[in-house]
Amino acid sequence: MRRALLAFLGGAVLGIGGGVVVGWLRWGHAAVTMAQRLDATVTQMQSERDRLRHELDDIARERHEMADAAERLRAQVERQQERLEGLARELAEPRPEDGGEAAPPDTVPPPDPAQ
Repeated sequence: MRRALLAFLGGAVLGIGGGVVVGWLRWGHAAVTMAQRLDATVTQMQSERDRLRHELDDIARERHEMADAAERLRAQVERQQERLEGLARELAEPRPEDGGEAAPPDTVPPPDPAQ
């Protein structure tokens, strides 16, 4: 009976050990494959994230450049407008050689009948 008990316990240990080994070979391989897939997915996601970050940086830089260009153009338009307003004031001022008063810049003087 003792021998039968030892044989039974030895068989149980071998059966459990064999089951663990077979289970590890079957499910362990699947787990390794899954881990490799996850690593590949993580790497792909990281590279996509980096690409999007670079694109966002490029867009932000372009927006800053456009804002700078718009500011330069606005300043140029203001300078031109001031210059034109100055020219309009000069044209509206009376000339000493004409001996008369100048017409306001938004009206047209009447034609001279002597001409």
